[in-house]
Amino acid sequence: MKYGKEVEAWYKEAVTRSLHEHPGSLLVFTACDVAQKFAPPKRMVGCQEVDAAAHALEQLARNGLLCSHKIKGELRYLND
Repeated sequence: MKYGKEVEAWYKEAVTRSLHEHPGSLLVFTACDVAQKFAPPKRMVGCQEVDAAAHALEQLARNGLLCSHKIKGELRYLND
């Protein structure tokens, strides 16, 4: 699915902000949860938003901010 890079950047910023706001807490993210919890204003959450959230989480994992784990077939990202 195609999504805008600005939506991916929105989710990346939202997750990063959440990590900074809860530095001592274990946070677990899934693409679906991120898409719903941090949805841009006036935007319905659908496949494109979930894809953008997934790419944002993957990028944060590649940058070392999150660790990815596959649990029961679903990718989860933790601030391990």
